[in-house]
Amino acid sequence: MAMFLSLAPFRAFLLSIACLVLIEAQAQLDQSFKPLPVYDGKDLWLVKSLKQQLKEELYYLEPKIEGMSRRYESNTGHLIRMVKGGRIIEDKTLQKFVDDIFHDLVEHSKLRVTPKRVLIAKLPEVNAMCVGEGTFVVTTGLLGRINNESQLAFTLAHEIAHYELGHVRERIRKEASEKISKKVKKGLVNVLKTDVEKSDLDTLRNMMYQLSHFERKHERAADSLGLIILQRAGFNTRESIGLLSILDSVDYTKKKLGYALFNPFQFAKYPFQEHWLDARPSMYTKRPAYVAIFAIDSIKTHPEISKRIEWLGASLVDNHLGLNKRPDEEVQQLIAQCQFEDLDLQVEFHRLDYALLMALQLKADYPANQYLVSTIAKILIDLSEDKDVYQDRKRDLPDFIGGYGDELKFVNTFLHNLKEDEMLEIAFNFLNSQGNFNADNPEHYYLLWRVCELTNRKTVQLRVEKSFEERFGKEGHFDREEYRKYYIDIMKTFLRPGG
Repeated sequence: MAMFLSLAPFRAFLLSIACLVLIEAQAQLDQSFKPLPVYDGKDLWLVKSLKQQLKEELYYLEPKIEGMSRRYESNTGHLIRMVKGGRIIEDKTLQKFVDDIFHDLVEHSKLRVTPKRVLIAKLPEVNAMCVGEGTFVVTTGLLGRINNESQLAFTLAHEIAHYELGHVRERIRKEASEKISKKVKKGLVNVLKTDVEKSDLDTLRNMMYQLSHFERKHERAADSLGLIILQRAGFNTRESIGLLSILDSVDYTKKKLGYALFNPFQFAKYPFQEHWLDARPSMYTKRPAYVAIFAIDSIKTHPEISKRIEWLGASLVDNHLGLNKRPDEEVQQLIAQCQFEDLDLQVEFHRLDYALLMALQLKADYPANQYLVSTIAKILIDLSEDKDVYQDRKRDLPDFIGGYGDELKFVNTFLHNLKEDEMLEIAFNFLNSQGNFNADNPEHYYLLWRVCELTNRKTVQLRVEKSFEERFGKEGHFDREEYRKYYIDIMKTFLRPGG
């Protein structure tokens, strides 16, 4: 009893710290968004650790199989390039969230092999994988799509099962025998550069397919063992189906707002026009779209998900446990942070219809978020300036939407139907709205000033300059040339290679 009493204040202290962190994170997303930190390549401890794990794996490798060691070295090399290229998240709170679930699964399972770590990749793909030497990877795209801890737990349990059953080594043995082309091996480096071409994304997609492709029997075996691992660790087994449903409909949104999605574009002085949502010719809905940077519901990655859902539904016994072990508010806050990360990635990878959809959906929950206001304005400004540049517009705004969900079709159609001047009018009225414009955010002044310049609103443009100088005092002199340099900087995410 004495020990319990002595620990109680400490537990209360830890709980109060966790609550403070949660409140601070919630307050941040209410007002703005700050991307999670990433490894920048200067902290070499993770690189050294991955190399050490590789040595241990190669030590126990079957020496007779030609090329297997090169495949392990290649996989580790890709991970190291991701670390050095700023694609691995280094955030203690999110990492602890993932690690706690991972260790919970491992500790409650009697495994022959020992999984070592989980890395969080800053990628829009909705996926998780084991890369071969006990290192697992989950993406921010996946973390932003899940609804609860149990869904993430089944994702990790499934990958742990692949590793435990030897599927990872078998896959690498197969890859070694097939001698995957040097072109595919080389491609990941290009994706880590600032200027990302569609060919680079195709290369990365191929690489991810190679890393996560298993035969149908392996998928069923991993689902079966993964379900056992999930149940032993005390997670809700029913959410295994929830997770597979997410993978099966990666472009169908978590929240369906319908026409309310466009409420932020309803202005008294510039009413929303119904014809902006008129359906485009049917030819654009028949061809499969370039949907998401990775088509995670592809047969190449998780074959016949609908059959897996059917099989799991017949196999599992509902244990009626809670969806989360942590407080629901904490879990939802971490998921929301990853949704913002995913939005940032969609912009980075120039998928602007999906980016606008995500921004509008998040704005319904975070109406005062300044980052969302800036992002929505930037998308409209950028596309308005590219309307006459066919290649750039085609790159950022796909024509063919056969694989899109209903709300993503809405947004893509909306952007295609808008004329350049209409896009700019929406951008002006959106920024000039009292509920959107933040007088303490210099970026909002710069963006509004730019829209005024493009729409020839010289009087309003001068008022923006004057308001800026009044707001920010002596240091707030609005230098147009300096502004243009700054504008290029804040729009750099949207600029084209060589632009």
